[in-house]
Amino acid sequence: MAGPLITATPAQRAVERAGSQVKLAEALGVTQQTVQVQVKRGWFSVIHAVKIENLYGIDKVSLMSPKHQAAFAEGKKIEEIAPGVEVARLPRKKRVNFVRNNLG
Repeated sequence: MAGPLITATPAQRAVERAGSQVKLAEALGVTQQTVQVQVKRGWFSVIHAVKIENLYGIDKVSLMSPKHQAAFAEGKKIEEIAPGVEVARLPRKKRVNFVRNNLG
């Protein structure tokens, strides 16, 4: 008799697609420890979820916290849930300029 089937969470699949926690951390611009904590809890911040979707094609909603998933289910848009996420979609140079010009 076969053992139980182990299913990877979306957070674990993100690590698998990146190749390792270190590689995912580099892609997100965070430390490996940050990725480790997010994988252990099972979800990423909205900004990281958007980046992971863009990089690896994993649905951003499945990578978010249950609270944010519920907000999407209610029909809220990403900009309503996490206003700064649009900045995360900008190329690095534009992101730096946006932060300098708007956030001091």
